[in-house]
Amino acid sequence: MPHVKEFGDDVMKTAEEALGLSAERMTEFREAATLLSKKKAKHSNFLDFVGELYQPDMISAYRKEAELKAQGKKIGEQALLLSNLIVTLD
Repeated sequence: MPHVKEFGDDVMKTAEEALGLSAERMTEFREAATLLSKKKAKHSNFLDFVGELYQPDMISAYRKEAELKAQGKKIGEQALLLSNLIVTLD
């Protein structure tokens, strides 16, 4: 609130409204925090949540890799080439 205005009833009313909204939001925040503090989370769920917040690309790649592994595909290994299987005898 700028301090160049004369302090009067209208300024006082504006300040009270602003403080009231702030108190209302703090009450909402407190209620939400209390609710969340009572919830239990698995460690893996927590890691997923934090990963989504801070490193969403890494989590996406990890999930894709896990899906491929579940399908029986090998990850990070180069496929054997037929030319590597041919042994020449001298």
